[in-house]
Amino acid sequence: MKNGIRGKNRKTTYIILFFILTILIIYCLIKLFDLKKYFIPIYQIEDRTSNVQKAMKKYKDEYVIGWLRVQGTNIDYPIIENYGNVNEKDFDYLWTSNHVENLTDYLAIFGHNIRNVSRKPIIGDQNMTRFEQLMSYIYYDFNQDNKYIQYTVGGKDYLYQIFSVTIVPSYQIDKDTTSYTKKEKINKIKESIENSYFKYDIDVSDKDKIISLVTCTRFNGIASYNFKIDAKLVENQKRGYNYGVSEAENYKSIKKILEGDGEDV
Repeated sequence: MKNGIRGKNRKTTYIILFFILTILIIYCLIKLFDLKKYFIPIYQIEDRTSNVQKAMKKYKDEYVIGWLRVQGTNIDYPIIENYGNVNEKDFDYLWTSNHVENLTDYLAIFGHNIRNVSRKPIIGDQNMTRFEQLMSYIYYDFNQDNKYIQYTVGGKDYLYQIFSVTIVPSYQIDKDTTSYTKKEKINKIKESIENSYFKYDIDVSDKDKIISLVTCTRFNGIASYNFKIDAKLVENQKRGYNYGVSEAENYKSIKKILEGDGEDV
């Protein structure tokens, strides 16, 4: 009789262990599938050096320094050196206030945003030009799959990872970013990360080369603010892989505005 009871108990134990093992295997497969996305490239550099040469011929009266391409958008334009006198008749380029021939420690690139300045920015409108589609990065879902910027300068294509998205007062935007001291650069990086609407799972230090993409916005109802995206150089890579991103605490106010029920940010 005792042997029969032991047999039943042993069988019950095996069944329980089998179910536990099955659940563990399913859990591991789910996690593996979830992690797989981090090992598949989400961005591939496309050469833009020849585009720079063509732009130099097209804009003979301008100093063309390079090219910018932004993942998930139609931003794919030449960059010129300009100190604010941008030709209003010809908008199909971006500009910087610095004289640049090769990679620099820190660089700000500017572009116009005329039609996508509302409290609910439009994503994917192919009629939008310049930096108008840059506003797509105000949405958390968009940031999950679009994290890379391609910058071409000095005859080479470079890859940058986005680490900050912010809206800042226009007076805080520095035109001359190539002359930052080490301390100033550290403070700028720290400020960008602390104020970012999203937290990105990458490390950024004063040793990293940084670019900032800047455009105007009226997201908060007035025109004296700029939308800014910061990114760091990925050394010696031609393909970009996914990395984690989450909403920061201050994104709550952004979500309320996007839903039509929030205060100015």
